[in-house]
Amino acid sequence: MPAYACYTVRAFLATTNPSVLSQLHSRYAADRFVSQYTQQTLAWEQFLPLFRTELQRLTEGHPQAESWGVLLEYPLYRLRKRIDAIVLARGTILVVEAKIREDTFRAEDARQVEDYALDLRDFHAGSRGLPLVPVLWCTDAQATPGESEPTADFVAPVCRVGSSGLASVLSRYASSPAIGIDPWQWDEASYRPVPTIIQAATSIFAGHDVRALARADATNLADSARRVVEIVSELKHESRRAVIFLTGVPGSGKTLAGLEVVHDAVATGAEQRGDIVYLSGNTPLVVVLREALARDLVKRVRPDGNRVTSEKARRDVGTRIQHINDFLKQYLTGGTNQPPHEHAIVYDEAQRAWNADQGARANA
Repeated sequence: MPAYACYTVRAFLATTNPSVLSQLHSRYAADRFVSQYTQQTLAWEQFLPLFRTELQRLTEGHPQAESWGVLLEYPLYRLRKRIDAIVLARGTILVVEAKIREDTFRAEDARQVEDYALDLRDFHAGSRGLPLVPVLWCTDAQATPGESEPTADFVAPVCRVGSSGLASVLSRYASSPAIGIDPWQWDEASYRPVPTIIQAATSIFAGHDVRALARADATNLADSARRVVEIVSELKHESRRAVIFLTGVPGSGKTLAGLEVVHDAVATGAEQRGDIVYLSGNTPLVVVLREALARDLVKRVRPDGNRVTSEKARRDVGTRIQHINDFLKQYLTGGTNQPPHEHAIVYDEAQRAWNADQGARANA
């Protein structure tokens, strides 16, 4: 099993700290770490009694939590990371990063545990579709844990926990009606990344609903794209103009949402082919995406008896997916006074947009 140690809460509390420490040492050695008596080993010796105390407090008030799963030192080998502790409550995964003898909540530590939760969401099959709560536990800090409800992307804001707050955080999930998570099945779940942008884009442009993708945030992504298309239709009908901002953390699906907006606007008639364009300053993405979509189009029409040449497919895709620099050259330095003929423009990575002067200088 991947985790260095896996128990139910009941079994963990029935096991002595030396026994758990021995298990951790054995797995640490099996992972080819030569030196055993390191800072990591000392951290385990301090962590285990503190963690045990918090779990005891939890079960005193919520005996049903004894059936929860506890995994210590869970490795994400392909990402070269290892998570301190994971508690599998009823229907919720709590990802714990413990900072022993630390009395300050540091931003980099919060990012670390949040990254762990995002990695489980995006790369761990057993975590797919389940809410994850990243917990930063600074064992010498004096802090009252704040609320940390999972958001639409299944990962809650980081919950900062002080010296004796972990049991309180865990107890929030003791009355959940959700089905329990089998710790051994979860532990053995496979590495399974969500679809890449290329895979997802070809699925979107093939007419498949984005909810069919194995993305935890697919529903929110589809709803966001649908609302943007609705706004585009309203503006077109009312002869108005607007700027629409779609925000989200890195990896939340903004690029896919933009691509789906372009596809859906054409498919629903909100815009005609060529009347809406997706612009990106990411050259490799534009090049690879165009080619992938063109090849996919050629392959998809063949079973229907239709024939589309690769050149025509590339031209069709090229009308909808373009590089921002090419667009700027046409309208800032190309000598034309005519505005773009597109009625709607999707600009990916808009936070990197230049002003008119910088755009003209860069494309001179």
